[in-house]
Amino acid sequence: MNKKPSQYLFGTQYYRPPTPPAEEWEDDFKRMKALDFNVIKIWIQWRWVEPQKGVYQFDEFDRIFDLCEKYEIGLVPNTILECPPEWVYTMYPDARLKDIDRNIQYEYAYSAYQIGGFRPCWDHEEVARHSLECLRQIINRYAGRECLVAWDVWNEPLQVFCSCENTHAQFIRWLQNRFGSVDACNAFIGRNYAAFGEVPIPYARDNLPLMYLMTLFMHDRLAEQISWRSEIVRDIDQNVLPMTHSIGPGSSIYRLEADDWKSAKSVDFYGTSVHQWGNHFENPKHRQIWSEFPLCLDATLSASPYYWVSEVASGESHYGFSTATFSRETIRFWTWSSLAHGAKALIYWQFKPERLGVEAPGWGLVALDGSELDRTAEAKDAASFSAEWSDFLIDAEPAQDPVGILFDVNSYFLADSAAAGWQESPYPDAVRGAYQALWYHNMAPQILTPDSDWSGIELLYLPFPVMMTVPLAQKIRAYVQQGGTVISEGGLGSYDHRTWSSPTIPGEGLEE
Repeated sequence: MNKKPSQYLFGTQYYRPPTPPAEEWEDDFKRMKALDFNVIKIWIQWRWVEPQKGVYQFDEFDRIFDLCEKYEIGLVPNTILECPPEWVYTMYPDARLKDIDRNIQYEYAYSAYQIGGFRPCWDHEEVARHSLECLRQIINRYAGRECLVAWDVWNEPLQVFCSCENTHAQFIRWLQNRFGSVDACNAFIGRNYAAFGEVPIPYARDNLPLMYLMTLFMHDRLAEQISWRSEIVRDIDQNVLPMTHSIGPGSSIYRLEADDWKSAKSVDFYGTSVHQWGNHFENPKHRQIWSEFPLCLDATLSASPYYWVSEVASGESHYGFSTATFSRETIRFWTWSSLAHGAKALIYWQFKPERLGVEAPGWGLVALDGSELDRTAEAKDAASFSAEWSDFLIDAEPAQDPVGILFDVNSYFLADSAAAGWQESPYPDAVRGAYQALWYHNMAPQILTPDSDWSGIELLYLPFPVMMTVPLAQKIRAYVQQGGTVISEGGLGSYDHRTWSSPTIPGEGLEE
């Protein structure tokens, strides 16, 4: 029977092949045990374990499992399918992504995937099939091991835009299911196609109605693909739960390529990756950064009432020669904020600094030689506290006020498209600004979506609410009629459910 871990988990990411080297493992496990860590996370990468088709290499992971059981440390394997081996691309060259301009995107060594192979199109059925077979091999090998506490089935899932033929076929199926008839689809996007097969993947991001549908399709497809992996875990290992965790900087509030609320429904619980910011105590934008971190925690709590902080920075971030400073006070703020906001596990990224790729020599709770740093002591204090108070922490729920901030992916899309890129989109800042205004006045707001349960919410704040769907308008109307209070920023419903400009503002009937 599926069950969540019964103790508070506190530990670190440890092994992302090929580092740290195997000759350091035994001493490192002794150090992690002495720090009161009771869990580690490792990466099991497709490219690393199946370099030849059907030939699997598990010896080093076997040893990691053995060391976890020897030192009584729990283990979370993060199964990494996003870096297929070379034979996959040789066998299926049409599995490479195509960008919006229809250019092939060749695989490469992305910062977190420093061994190469990033990233295929998961709409290619054969590549998806091979990847899931690799996942079955991994789970079959380690199911039942005493140290297992969860299967993390996707590292920071997001749906990369792809215009290839495989994705186009899936997009057409999605449109057919959504609209039923091509006439209904035409009425939505303002076109006059004769058949669904004529509807293209957008050629430009400013084709708002079609790009909006493409974005929703990408979110739905990502959740579906996560569920494929979760079902394999459930079929093989009924005693250990499948999970996944969001991409940094911690929530889809800041990344339109995923919808955490949809993704979380495909697993038994969710996590967050919050390691993208530098020193809170030296950054000139410290007021903004201080509120970003708890916002991401509360957004993850909204998507998954039981959640983990699956990655939080343990040291200076690096990208080539670019680095961010770090202090013991920062790791204290991140660690204790995670506990205070209801996370049921905290896993640092990572135990030792990276040695390979553009992220080297970033992160690290300890120095490369294993010696302790000032932040090592900070982590040990928190680990010892979580062990002593485990029973309390595992059942505790964070206090929240009856005030909600609405996160609506539809308005995010409009703001993002109008800003021509998510880095400049005003929507995340509007959400964060609303949160910060309350947070700095000692309030604990709840992050809500149009699909959330709003019962018990006395006041609902709508940041940058430029797009309005009919169901959301009806829900807002009912909420107000039942006594709720809405505070809205300007432009409420400026665009309708199709992304068309609304003849009235507020739109979709809210002008009443």
